[in-house]
Amino acid sequence: MKFAFGFYALSTLFLQCDARPSFVALIPNGSGVTGVAALGHVNPSGGGRTNPFGEAFGAAGRAWTKELCETDSDGDGATNGQELGDPCCTWSPSTRLSSSSVPTHPGVANRFSSDQLAAMTCGGEADLTAVASSEPASSASSLSVSGSQALTSSSLDSSAGGSFDDVVAPTLQPRLSPGPKFDQTSPTPVISDAESLKTSVVVLYYFSIIVLALAM
Repeated sequence: MKFAFGFYALSTLFLQCDARPSFVALIPNGSGVTGVAALGHVNPSGGGRTNPFGEAFGAAGRAWTKELCETDSDGDGATNGQELGDPCCTWSPSTRLSSSSVPTHPGVANRFSSDQLAAMTCGGEADLTAVASSEPASSASSLSVSGSQALTSSSLDSSAGGSFDDVVAPTLQPRLSPGPKFDQTSPTPVISDAESLKTSVVVLYYFSIIVLALAM
């Protein structure tokens, strides 16, 4: 009895181990999700109950179809193809994935930001790269436009107030200090020494006559 039970357990384990690699090859990045060996099972190691992605995979005939690719099995906002690196749903077992994104679990809901979801869409990575590369150019263009507007405004202000070439410098007149003021009054006549002597002799002569007259 024990032998039969042990044989059954080993057979089941062998079938599970044999089945997982075959299923992995039918799914893009089937072995690329870190820590998950069986994407279609609740138990990441495989076996037991299947998760929403496993159920959808079984309903699709265990094949990677466009409908399965475009389905969001775990309801986290990203399709199975977007989570497994096939956003355009063009992968087949005979082709290689063109996307270099890190795959996520399509059977367990993840929390994605709006930017992450945009990057996961078909062509989303290229669009984000183009936007990122255009941002410096847009900034440079904005600076250029702002500079042009500033120059235009400056030119208008200069035109309104007159350019420097139109300004005529005032002629500087030399400021001379006032000269000495001359007295406009008539100068006092200067009597020479000869005339003074003559006057003195005349006065003395008349004085002598007066004295003699008084003496007589």
